[in-house]
Amino acid sequence: MISAQIDYIKVLFKAFINTVPNIRGVVLFNPNGSFLTSIFSSNFDKNQVSDVAFNIVLLIKKFQTNLTTGIIERIIIEGKEGCFILVSCDENIVLCILTSKNIAKGWLFFEIKNLVNKINIILKNTFIYNKHIKSLKN
Repeated sequence: MISAQIDYIKVLFKAFINTVPNIRGVVLFNPNGSFLTSIFSSNFDKNQVSDVAFNIVLLIKKFQTNLTTGIIERIIIEGKEGCFILVSCDENIVLCILTSKNIAKGWLFFEIKNLVNKINIILKNTFIYNKHIKSLKN
């Protein structure tokens, strides 16, 4: 991804955290576990968050392959102190959201959908840009 797109995604993350109360962090990574960008409102180790998310994504892939469930759109893990939510942005990018326990989930899911749509626009533009640059080189 191009750094300008990463910077814009960080702006989206900050707006998301400011709009939705009780968000503890937002991470974007690829299914191989490679961290792309994040914003945290409290102390978290981004590598630990990415490791957990990566292992869940591996489980999802096995689930989809072995049980033919189709594409998993969202995974929610709820604990006493908060939620861990994974959402597919596209086949190559996964969004991870960490929340505290006191959050209105209906509004949260609505805002997550808006965030994913905005991220996908950026990803699509990056793909078109990269494809255009490759065609100019050939």
